[in-house]
Amino acid sequence: RVEGGRWFIEQQDPRLHEGESFGRELVIRGSQERLKPVLMTATSACFGLAPLLFAGESAGMEMLYPVAVVITGGLIVSTVLDAVLTPVLFLRYGEKGLNHLVASNKRSENNAIADAF
Repeated sequence: RVEGGRWFIEQQDPRLHEGESFGRELVIRGSQERLKPVLMTATSACFGLAPLLFAGESAGMEMLYPVAVVITGGLIVSTVLDAVLTPVLFLRYGEKGLNHLVASNKRSENNAIADAF
């Protein structure tokens, strides 16, 4: 899920270059755009595990059922935390990181221009 948090931050960078200010509206819009793919991924994985959860008393289920429960529970918990905790933490601590990201992007653009000459 680290990759999802990084993706969330990288999605906000172009908006700041376009002049949008950092704040609650930026984080809410980013969260709304991110919610659908996260839910689709977690839902499809849970549907894939559904046969293991509801298979009943077939051979080998005493080993597979606990695995399916743990994976499904982890998907649910991580999806909820990703949908709630990432935006909250980003709103609280993200401005400093984004300012650093914007500054490093400007430095790399300036270096690329200087290297071209």
